[in-house]
Amino acid sequence: MKFMDRVQLALRLIANRSVQTADKYVSGVHVVQTQRNTREGAQELEHVEPFGFASRPGNGAEHIVLSLGGDRTQSVVIMAHNRQYKFALNEGEMAIYNEFGDHVHLKDNGEAHVKASTKVFAETPLFETSADCLIGGNLVVNGTSQLKQTTTVEAGNFVCAASAIFNSPAGFVAGITANGTNIGESHDHTYGNEGDGSTGPVR
Repeated sequence: MKFMDRVQLALRLIANRSVQTADKYVSGVHVVQTQRNTREGAQELEHVEPFGFASRPGNGAEHIVLSLGGDRTQSVVIMAHNRQYKFALNEGEMAIYNEFGDHVHLKDNGEAHVKASTKVFAETPLFETSADCLIGGNLVVNGTSQLKQTTTVEAGNFVCAASAIFNSPAGFVAGITANGTNIGESHDHTYGNEGDGSTGPVR
């Protein structure tokens, strides 16, 4: 074989497409079994990923295989994707997604859209926002809750199932009850100084 023929062959062998048929982890390394074409048997190759990112696509995913120096024995998978699962983006956007429909989408309008089918769990000693927090459903606090600024309940009920401590004045513009008993402005205390034996309403 002539020298230029060998060069051309090596160039053709540098990068190829292949299809994943199986995968596993070996000592923390993602190893995929991938097949380039029907004439060649499947190979087990390392799936090389950028630092800080990891993915495990299912069988049928397409690979880009890089053979260093055109040597098939020195091949690695540098890219994996599955045409079955696509995420349409506008120009300038990016997304992280899986085959189950969960995703993190950084949109072109400045929003970060997080979709999780069951829940979002943050393992951190402190979760902080620099501005407002809008909750569309219920809020459950298992620990101590501190309200350091004005808190307004515009609709519905504010239910406290545990002890509540107010270190500053608290104002209520609607009814307030304790264990089902009205303790708001319209309640009476019995055995008081009024003629009927009650204190009368709060004034």
